[in-house]
Amino acid sequence: MWRLGDLNRLEKLSSIFNFLGIPLLLIGLILGLQWAFIKIPDIDLIDWKIIGSFCILLVYSWILYQNMHKKLNGIRFAFWNWAAFLVVLINFFLLGKFSNFHIWYS
Repeated sequence: MWRLGDLNRLEKLSSIFNFLGIPLLLIGLILGLQWAFIKIPDIDLIDWKIIGSFCILLVYSWILYQNMHKKLNGIRFAFWNWAAFLVVLINFFLLGKFSNFHIWYS
């Protein structure tokens, strides 16, 4: 516990990681869709996994936007990051069961 540091530092690190993670997620989604178009020409873009991944991108973008405009900080910022991670878990475990996008996964 002593190594974690103060809460202001943790909040700043969380903001930095959100700021870095959003473009990386967007690049990953674009490259994944491009790879899918090349490998599977008749792919259906209306898939739960794809929609869920773009929803995750929107949720994290909204959190970062709110944090940059100082409308979301402290405990509310931590709560929304926790909620966004819950959406990531739902996307991975639940929506992955209804998806045909990752054909090697199921």
